[in-house]
Amino acid sequence: MPQVYAAVSDGGGNYLIARKRLLNQWWAEYAAPVLAMEALALVCQTNADPAQDWNTARVRLGNAYQAANGVLCDGIPVFPDAASALDRARNACIATPDGKVIANNALFAVQNLIDVTIARRPAIPFSPCIKADTATLASSIAAAGGNPLQWNTPRAQAEAIAAALDDWAAAQPPSIVNQAAQWALPGGGIHDGESPETAARREFAEETGFSLDNSSDFPSDPPVQLTDPKRKSFWLACFSTRLSLDDIVTSINRATVPRASGNRPTSSAVCDWEIEGVQRVEKSQLRAYLGTYQVLSRAAVSNAAYAQARIDHPGSPTPTSYDRRWQASRRHAIDWYALIAMHLQVTV
Repeated sequence: MPQVYAAVSDGGGNYLIARKRLLNQWWAEYAAPVLAMEALALVCQTNADPAQDWNTARVRLGNAYQAANGVLCDGIPVFPDAASALDRARNACIATPDGKVIANNALFAVQNLIDVTIARRPAIPFSPCIKADTATLASSIAAAGGNPLQWNTPRAQAEAIAAALDDWAAAQPPSIVNQAAQWALPGGGIHDGESPETAARREFAEETGFSLDNSSDFPSDPPVQLTDPKRKSFWLACFSTRLSLDDIVTSINRATVPRASGNRPTSSAVCDWEIEGVQRVEKSQLRAYLGTYQVLSRAAVSNAAYAQARIDHPGSPTPTSYDRRWQASRRHAIDWYALIAMHLQVTV
C-alpha cells in the first residue's frame, strides 16, 4: 500500500513535527466499536432531550465513522458496512434530524462492528454477554417512539455496553508503534480510490484529532513523490496555514494526552493513537529531528520488550541482549523522514 505523510507549515519557515508513542492499545480496530457505542448512547440521550441538539451527536458519529473507515487488512476495508451506516447516521443529523433513523443506523453499525470483530478473533475476546446485551438494546430502541422518556432505557443500556467495550479495548495487549518514540510526520497508507492529498488529510485527523479538511484554512501544494536509495517511493503532501501553529500544537497535545485510565487519548477524535505529542520547529532544524534516531531509555526498551512478548513486567527493568536486539530492530523506516526533512529544507 503506498504511503503518504502530511507536512503542515505556516508558510514562514516553521513546521509541525510529531513524537511517536512507544506503545499503544487504542488502534482504530479497537476504537471503532467503543466510539460507535458511545455515539449511539449519545444519540439515545439526544432523543431523550426535548431540546435535541444534534451537533454533538453528529461529531461523535463522525469520530466513530473515521475509526471504522480507517481499518484495512491487506488493503481491503474491514468494516465497510459499519462505516457506511455511521456515515448515514451522521449525515442524518443535519437539517431536520429523525432521531429514530439515526439510532437505527448507529445500532446497525455497532452490531456489525461486534460481529466482524468476533470473527477476527481479537487477542482478548468480548464479554460473553455482549451479543445478548446488544440484542436487548435493539429491542429497547425498536420500542422507543416519539416520547422522549422512552429513550432513557436504551440510553442507560447503551452507556453500560459502551463502558464494557471500553474495558475490553483497555484489556487488549499493547503493541509497539512503528518508529517507536521517534520524531515523525503524521501519515499512513493510501486507500484504494484516494488521492495522496485526501489520504494525508485523513491520516492527520486519525492520528492527531485535528482536521485539515477545510481547504481554505489548509491549502495543499501538489503532493510530491520521493524515492529512497532502495528505490522505494512514498508521497509527501504539504499544507500551509495562516492559523497559529502554536494554537494547533496546543489543540493536538490536549487531544492526545492520556485519559485518567491511561489506555486511550483524551479526544474521541483520535482513533489511531500513535502520536505522543507535536511541536513547532524551524525549517532549518528539521534534520535535527526527522531521521535522527532518538535513543530510548533502558526502562522504555525493557517495558516494550515485555509488552511485545505479552508478559507482565517482573519489576525494575534490566535490559538484556534481547532488549538490545529489539531496540536495534526498531530503527527502521526513519530514513524516509530524513528524506522529507532534506526535501522541505530546499523547498522555498
